[in-house]
Amino acid sequence: MMRPTLVILTDNFGLNFSGGAIATCRIFAAMEAAFEEIIVVGKQLGVHPFQQLRFLRYDNRRMAIRQLRKVATARTIFYGDFYMSYYFILAKLPFYFTFHDNWPEQGQFGWRNALRAWYYVPLYRWIIRRAAWTITVSSFKYEFIRNISPRTSVIRNGINTRITKKAYEVYQTKTDLRIIMSGNIDDRKFAWALALFQKIRKEGELSRIQFYLFGKILDENLAQQLAAFDFVTLVGFQLDIDFSNFDLYCCTSKIENLSISVCEALCNYTPVLSFDVGGLKEVIAAPHTGMLIPPGDIGAFYQALQKISRGEVRFDFSQQDLSDYDWSVAASAYHKIIFKNFTL
Repeated sequence: MMRPTLVILTDNFGLNFSGGAIATCRIFAAMEAAFEEIIVVGKQLGVHPFQQLRFLRYDNRRMAIRQLRKVATARTIFYGDFYMSYYFILAKLPFYFTFHDNWPEQGQFGWRNALRAWYYVPLYRWIIRRAAWTITVSSFKYEFIRNISPRTSVIRNGINTRITKKAYEVYQTKTDLRIIMSGNIDDRKFAWALALFQKIRKEGELSRIQFYLFGKILDENLAQQLAAFDFVTLVGFQLDIDFSNFDLYCCTSKIENLSISVCEALCNYTPVLSFDVGGLKEVIAAPHTGMLIPPGDIGAFYQALQKISRGEVRFDFSQQDLSDYDWSVAASAYHKIIFKNFTL
């Protein structure tokens, strides 16, 4: 029997975009052999790991719906990973969906996000209600989705880097404290980092500390402000990061579902200092593998950095178990859900 065709609807598809885009690539690349053909209906195609892929570009909603209807057959499986999944509903097509976004929490930050929440929160509720099944990466988001639809599961993301650290050694104060941060350079990820860096410069006590920021610049003005500190280096986007070069991972996000980068750091025995947002407490076993700070408390974050820089904090990864955070495990779980009602 012929295998089904998979159609993925998204905006930017590739490993050089958002965490959600990376997850879609990694999961379905691991499942590629299960499909006769994989078609991506999107706005932009980036770097991807697929052996064969057909890309159908769209510029607007009408064009996207036309592309979707054109490839729809009895043996087509539709999947979406972003808000434009409502195009499936308008096209009257069944679909599977993964919720990667940060609504409704994002609506709490500024009047612009509050206005955007009036649009995005009801839209996502509509998508979740109409999806054949909705997947999320954290227990934190599962509660939000479960209140909308019973057809939901938690499937953890994998990690994108090689495991390079075999053991964690307590930072010694005789060397610089090398800190890695990652993610798109924008307000959500780095506005609180800017406030932290300003405090570090004002206090003048952390002289042997260096931050290395990995990520695509979305906010040029914010990036320039961050780069102005002599203890900050903007590295740019890098797909595979060698965590053995760093002593600590810092996460200053205002909101998170569950960061792939945080999981990568922990899998490499790199302790994580983070604000306690979203589902991060599901992977950071404080105080053993990291420290969680009340959201937005720059003073407490700074004090934690002081203790770590003095070598006063000891971390222990001996009990850590992140075995579920594997792309092959995720792909197997997706396969089970997607093919549950599909007859080969």
